[in-house]
Amino acid sequence: MKGIAGRIRKDLKTILILIIVIVLWRVLCLFFFNASCPSVIFCGFPCPGCGLTRAFVLLIQGRLYESLAMNPMAIPILLFILWCLYWHYVKAEKIRFFTPLLIALCLSAIAVYICRMALYFPTRMPMTFTHGSVLGNAVPGYDTWAPEVAGKILDSISL
Repeated sequence: MKGIAGRIRKDLKTILILIIVIVLWRVLCLFFFNASCPSVIFCGFPCPGCGLTRAFVLLIQGRLYESLAMNPMAIPILLFILWCLYWHYVKAEKIRFFTPLLIALCLSAIAVYICRMALYFPTRMPMTFTHGSVLGNAVPGYDTWAPEVAGKILDSISL
């Protein structure tokens, strides 16, 4: 067990600055923009990760159906994280199948995002358009025409 704890301490020291930057980013973005997603802040559109934090919280609370509704990628991502933690900390080996699993996870996230946008945009959380983004404030009329254009494009996708 001492080996696992030592590896965790070493990794935490290595990524401490990154953790601080991420927390600071989130706090500042929530304060100034009431959002922490760069996609929502810049253009008002949800990203493939929108709803993941809420999905993880719901999953921890045992609310599986609600978690899947918020973002169905939470479970595959959690399984991937557990897989990586097992190989890195418990087995103390190189993570097996890391690259192909990561590629599959990213492609799945993109496919799920397209489906969620086509089925739920802009009426169902978290797949909603956020008015007052950076582009919304910089481009006259953006908050009106951008979701309309996106809606027309998504309507042309038949699922």
